[in-house]
Amino acid sequence: MKVLLRVLLMIFVLATIADAQYPYRNIRDIQYRPNDSLLVADQLQNVGTRWTLQGANYFGDTVRIVGVCVIPAKVFTYTSIGYNLVLADTGYNGAFSHIFVRPNLSSTTNPSDSVYYASMLGVQPGDIVEITGPITEFPSSSMNSMSQIVPNRSLTYDIIGQQELPPITNSAVGDFYRGLYQSSYPNGVKYTTGEPLEAKYVELTNLTVVSRLSTGYGVLIVDAEGNNIATYDASKWFTTRVHKDPTSTYAHPADFSQIDTLRGWITPVSGQQNNYGYNIAPVYPGDMVLGVSRPAISRVYRYPVIVTPDSTPRIEAVIKQLPLGSTIASRLIYYSVNDGPYNIDTMLAISSDTLYSVNIPAQSIGTDVKYFIKVTDINGYYSISANGAGGAIGTDTSKGLYFYKVTDGVLTIHDVQYTTFTNGRSPYVGAVTTIRGIVTSDTSDYGLAPINNRGVSVWHMQSGNGPFSGLWFNGIMDTLSSLQKGDSVAITGTITEYHNYTSDVTCLDNISAVEILSVGNPIPDPVKFTTGTFGSLVSNGDFNAEPWEGMLVEFDTVEVTNLNPTYQVFTEYNVDDKTGEITVLRDGKNTYSTVEGDTIYPGTTILKTGDKFAGLRGILHYSYNRYKVAPRTNADYGTYLPLSVGEETFKPLPAVYELSNNYPNPFNPKTVIEYGLPRADFVTLKVYNILGQEVATLKNEIQKAGRYHVTFDGSKLSSGIYFYRLQTSNFNQVKKMMLVK
Repeated sequence: MKVLLRVLLMIFVLATIADAQYPYRNIRDIQYRPNDSLLVADQLQNVGTRWTLQGANYFGDTVRIVGVCVIPAKVFTYTSIGYNLVLADTGYNGAFSHIFVRPNLSSTTNPSDSVYYASMLGVQPGDIVEITGPITEFPSSSMNSMSQIVPNRSLTYDIIGQQELPPITNSAVGDFYRGLYQSSYPNGVKYTTGEPLEAKYVELTNLTVVSRLSTGYGVLIVDAEGNNIATYDASKWFTTRVHKDPTSTYAHPADFSQIDTLRGWITPVSGQQNNYGYNIAPVYPGDMVLGVSRPAISRVYRYPVIVTPDSTPRIEAVIKQLPLGSTIASRLIYYSVNDGPYNIDTMLAISSDTLYSVNIPAQSIGTDVKYFIKVTDINGYYSISANGAGGAIGTDTSKGLYFYKVTDGVLTIHDVQYTTFTNGRSPYVGAVTTIRGIVTSDTSDYGLAPINNRGVSVWHMQSGNGPFSGLWFNGIMDTLSSLQKGDSVAITGTITEYHNYTSDVTCLDNISAVEILSVGNPIPDPVKFTTGTFGSLVSNGDFNAEPWEGMLVEFDTVEVTNLNPTYQVFTEYNVDDKTGEITVLRDGKNTYSTVEGDTIYPGTTILKTGDKFAGLRGILHYSYNRYKVAPRTNADYGTYLPLSVGEETFKPLPAVYELSNNYPNPFNPKTVIEYGLPRADFVTLKVYNILGQEVATLKNEIQKAGRYHVTFDGSKLSSGIYFYRLQTSNFNQVKKMMLVK
């Protein structure tokens, strides 16, 4: 025990000595990015590996900083237990003056960390502290990443002074995002004006709530100029999740609510909200001040959904005066026939004082009708419901309208999928109908459920290989399991856009009847494209991409370019035919994967960056804000062309964190260090000399679960004893090695 205590003490002393060797950097020097770099980011938007355009200086370096605490620990919900700080430069409140402090902590307090935790909780707003640690970005796979310092856990938070907090910065939504959010990697993130305000406390005014986010973590708001920003529930007061402060009275404001003033912390976030760029996180009670609200419009329905020449469709909507709103003066529908001038009619109350309806006159078969609803209060404030896309897009008539074509009552796949609007939504959502087509995927291709959330499952059908000819259908009927590729079928179900496993993919769901018309029919040929047609910058509803949703597509020779392109699903990977990357889904029953230890199907080949396939095909899908291809079986892959031969043989996924003894040891001048991760984690692997000084950083990044080996080259070092340390969120181990020359 005494020996162990001496070893632990030695490590602590070495770490303390090492911390003293690190250079001071002021926060602005760390955060500053030149304007020309940010202008390029504005042009490229969120192109994954280009995150360094807006990333922190000294990335990966361990530095010392001094800052004044603006937001103390236990206010934010980050890292589950809330041990985070926001620091500001002590003598400067201009651009690039704030930084986020994100300790690498476990979700439960370790006894050995008790002093560290206590000292962090002792830091209050206005306290000046010194922190030592590496500079990182999270998520590092996105240009919408947060610069942060990860404090060394060996040191306590020493308060070295106090000062007044910097004043709140008056800002505008357009500083962070220009225009309306487009639901995919958008073109509106403003790095030039947003990045200088990262981690700052700002104030926005004159805002309107347009929708609650699908994540449930906040709301999407728009300013008077039509620019969007999303709120984020980083604090325990402004959340509706389980970690909510028990004294909090906050609830997400209703759609069309007005916000006079919104104060909050500017932060990019990971997950589904990452694509919004910069989010604003209100922190303290009083940070959100509601004002006079516009009328609210919701639950817009058409009866019947499928309109025939003998019907006068009834358009219904729930229209409400919000608590802080004024009396409603008019409730109008605007409708156009075959792109003619708009007709205007008044919607009348029906079963209650909040449900209103109007009938559109009957039209002849083949007629195109489009419409929107406008509600105005006595003060002239109005709201519009333009289409079913939701968010600010759903209130903007330039982004799409409610529409339908008068038919004989029989819908084709083309009828269901076709749209002239960029929101990509079917005009027949909610319709129960029968659709005919040729089955293009069955249970030999995909599972009954996706391997990962929002992936793809059986089944698909096509009516040809022209645009708008493919459709995903899904249900639990026993009859479906007997379907095979090449069957001509008539499937009855409900048209949806928000299936349980995805978002914004048109689907025939809740199948109620299946009729096999014939078997053994030829499957439509895949349509050939370049990968760039569906690249990460392509928005949902793009006119070059959306027509091929749910269809078989094909690419020529592709190269594996990114093994971890999305934060949400670690089994996905990107390929590129040199025109732009497309993401590949793992849901097919094939034996190609990027995950070490993948045993879903026997004989799986683990892909590496640089591997190629002489062709690739699959079903075109859409999830997590990007188009993706889902190969079915190995037959959808062309000849496999590995980058190199001699890959190491398969080893099972580690059950616990592992750090092995280096080999050879002693060494001259190179040695191999092996380690294992049971789950994805942020990993640092560093080498120190006998004085505790860092001599090499071998890893400082997020890595997937698996086994890794790193070669350390000591050719520039003198003979002697060195230490190497592996550190993750809840693992920290040091081992010794000897360099002998």
